[in-house]
Amino acid sequence: MRFSRPTAFAAVFLTSLSLATGAAAQTRQQVPSPAPRDTTAVSTGSQMDADEMRRALEAVLQQYPPSLPRILKMDPTLLTNEGYLQPYPQLAGFLKQHPEIAHNPAYFFSEYGENNSYYRETPQDRAVNMWRSTIEGFTIGGVALAIFSGVA
Repeated sequence: MRFSRPTAFAAVFLTSLSLATGAAAQTRQQVPSPAPRDTTAVSTGSQMDADEMRRALEAVLQQYPPSLPRILKMDPTLLTNEGYLQPYPQLAGFLKQHPEIAHNPAYFFSEYGENNSYYRETPQDRAVNMWRSTIEGFTIGGVALAIFSGVA
C-alpha cells in the first residue's frame, strides 16, 4: 500500500509525537521531588560572586562622597589603612568582611573614572552613544557622497 507524501509525513510526525510524549511521561514519573531548600541567609562573603560583591560595594559607596571611589582606585593601599577608613565605618566593615576587594581593586573600582567628573556611564548611555556614532557616520558618508556626486 502506497501513501501520499503528506499522509506519510503526518504518520511519521504523529508516531514521533506519541513516542516523545510517552518518554516525557516516563521521565516525569521517574524524577524525584526536589529536596526542601535551606532558606537561611548566608552572611559569609565566600557565597557572593564577584559581580554581586561589586554591586554591594557600590551600594555602600553611594552613602559617601562621589570622590571616594576614585581616590580608592588611585591609591588602593587606602583600602587597608584603618586610619583613612575611620570616617567611613560601613565601608571599613564591608572591606573587613570581603578582603578580596583589597586584593583586586582594579576589578572592583574599574567603573570609576580617573577624570574629574562624577559621572558613570550606564548601559543605556553606551547604547545611545553607539546609535549617535552610527548616525554621525551615515551623515558624514551621505555628505561626502553628495559632494562627490556634485563634483562628478
